[in-house]
Amino acid sequence: MLSSRFGSSGIKAVNQPPWLWIPPPIWDTPGLAACLTSDHFFASMSLSQFPEELLERILAHAVASPPAPHPRAPWHRAPHPQDIHGRLAPLLVNRPFARIALPPFYHTLVLHSPSQARACLQTLRARPELARAVRVLVLASSAPGRAEAEVLALLTAAASTHAGPGLKSLDLTLPAPGSPSPSDALALAEAIHQLHALEVLTIRKAAGTYLSQPAPRAVLEACAAAVDACTELHTLTLTFPLAPDPALLPLVAALALAPALRTLACPMPAMWTGESLWLRVASNPALERICLDAQAAMPSSPPRAPERRYTAPSAPAPPYRRPLLPTSLFLAAARPHARLSALIRAGTHILPVGAYSGGGWRGRAATVGSVSASSVYGGESASSVYGEDESVCPHAYTPRAPRTHPSSRTAHTSAPPRHYLTAPSPGLHHHHNTIRTQTPPPPPPDCTNTNKNTTKNTNE
Repeated sequence: MLSSRFGSSGIKAVNQPPWLWIPPPIWDTPGLAACLTSDHFFASMSLSQFPEELLERILAHAVASPPAPHPRAPWHRAPHPQDIHGRLAPLLVNRPFARIALPPFYHTLVLHSPSQARACLQTLRARPELARAVRVLVLASSAPGRAEAEVLALLTAAASTHAGPGLKSLDLTLPAPGSPSPSDALALAEAIHQLHALEVLTIRKAAGTYLSQPAPRAVLEACAAAVDACTELHTLTLTFPLAPDPALLPLVAALALAPALRTLACPMPAMWTGESLWLRVASNPALERICLDAQAAMPSSPPRAPERRYTAPSAPAPPYRRPLLPTSLFLAAARPHARLSALIRAGTHILPVGAYSGGGWRGRAATVGSVSASSVYGGESASSVYGEDESVCPHAYTPRAPRTHPSSRTAHTSAPPRHYLTAPSPGLHHHHNTIRTQTPPPPPPDCTNTNKNTTKNTNE
């Protein structure tokens, strides 16, 4: 039985347990409408015969969480369990629906505490098929223990045993001082050593963590080994700047040889230190861009999502891009190196010289006799130094020629026009400064000519 009240928007089968929605591009196909309206088609169509691959893809969109959940303040109470019944509804239809819809809930695991890690470990051991569905693992705790290490080892073993896609993204926080025992840190490092199919790796550091301490150093060495082993790793994100620290040397050596590395994201250092370190990373021929964001742009730990009783795919760290000043010491020192400068241009949004931004950066007024931007950069404009093209920086500032009144083009050429910058209202979308021209007022009429004309009229 077909419902005709939907008109031309589609055909809906109302006599089947799962409502089957057929979009117009399919049922408008010549010869297919007759097949779909036949009794034999709907008599043979049931949930047991419907392809589970299609149901899995449909339910994956139904249970997906927002891409970037907002962090919940500690004084806000957790949502009521009834608030999540809408997303848990596919699990309550019947057993086939629960079996098909449960793996998408385990696409992303965000573990904030050792207790969550222990509960997750118990579930994954009881249901090994759920371990094969995990693609993203976020270890948000600054005190990772043995439970987090066992979860990571279990996910790696499940991928290698069943030859599936396995874990593709790992987001971890370096151990804080005094939080984990040495044995727990070594267990986590050993689990990281076993990774071989990662594509995205994010390494975070808490405020009081020093790389020279044994636990963070062991984890960094394990991450360097994972970069060497994961031949498909294309993105690496650090929430701390690269510095000439002995603990980072193995990681730098691995980044220089990573065959599939395309993007390296880290905060911009305050000063140019470790010249050989940055040049060594830039020597990787596969590297396409270096994203240098402001240090305040990347949090030291993933934002805590609202407390839930289930797991769901979510982005633990929403991207945040803030333009950088081209006058920084690091960018000025990196400019002579062509390869490094090209990588920075490809991945970093640099504020053009003379532009205005709502973050408190003001443009310099273009007054008479002022030094132009080309003289500051040795005869090159800011666009040629750090590539202000539309693809990288769409709000590039281009100074306009001063506009003068038509009556002042021929007369009074000795008086140069005065330029001033109009300060726009504060806001993130005002990137252009408008140059206006104020022409001097016309001089008083010539008294000599006036007297001659008066005398001539009197004589007449």
